[in-house]
Amino acid sequence: MKKPIFIIGSPRSGTSMVLEILAFHEEVAWVSNMVTFLPKHLYLSVFNRIYDIPGLSEKFWFMVSRTSGTLPKKIKRYMPRPSEPWGFWDTYLPNFQWKRGGTVPPRRRTREDISQKEIRDVKSAVDSVCFYHGKKRFLSKYTDFPRIEYLRQAFPDALFLHIVRDGRAVAASYYEKISRGVFANWEEREWWIKGWPENWRNEWLENYNTQLSFVVFQWKFFLSEIWKDAEQLPDSQYKEVNYKDIISSPLESFDTILDFCRLKESKRIKSLIDNLRFENMNKKWKKFSEEEKKMLNDIINEPEFQRVLDE
Repeated sequence: MKKPIFIIGSPRSGTSMVLEILAFHEEVAWVSNMVTFLPKHLYLSVFNRIYDIPGLSEKFWFMVSRTSGTLPKKIKRYMPRPSEPWGFWDTYLPNFQWKRGGTVPPRRRTREDISQKEIRDVKSAVDSVCFYHGKKRFLSKYTDFPRIEYLRQAFPDALFLHIVRDGRAVAASYYEKISRGVFANWEEREWWIKGWPENWRNEWLENYNTQLSFVVFQWKFFLSEIWKDAEQLPDSQYKEVNYKDIISSPLESFDTILDFCRLKESKRIKSLIDNLRFENMNKKWKKFSEEEKKMLNDIINEPEFQRVLDE
């Protein structure tokens, strides 16, 4: 197993879409929903091989995909598919996440947060996933904090693919999840804001203190944390790709992604992209009121965040 690939970014930035497409590549192994649910049973990764059956791989992939899946949910849940494997990470890296809502503020993980035993455990687990899947490269994703310095203690040659997206669009999608109760971040807001820079925390408490403003500050927080952690990386190990470019030019974008990941040109990915319908969801934030739109623009008024917007 060489050069594992980690897709990172703020939640609601398009990382799941990129994972679903890149995981179809002939050379990569990934953690399935099965292993995420039963992380001690790494042999379940052998079922990922159904997507390597000649003549059927693309059909199976379309049946379970988030974008065009045709299987009923009750059946789809039993089909292996790439996931954001929190259960896997938490099993082999106890400090991958943190105790939410506690007295310790959320923060980036560092090299001090991982032990030699955990390094051995996670390397062994990843090797097992690759072995049972029958691949030599490992692919995964996670969102929020970067964990770059932390993971490089186990995988010094890892590649980090950062998907960025317009913060206003992220806020619209994030806000919808919070409003529906899918994400619990708002209930945990007092804990989350402890991790923000003090000036952001004071600005939010004094001038905003609403759900919509909270989620756009969260986007800023995660991006700034990722950029700080990525400063240590050479260009050969860190690549930033904008969601808007993937949507507008998917073939060209994935050519760039494959080149960065040191993966060969893939007929399967090209065929998949040719048959997917890419819809730009960045404009949903424009349905907000004029006052809300002004608020979003005011919060994202620093140059480093302006550069990732979709204008």
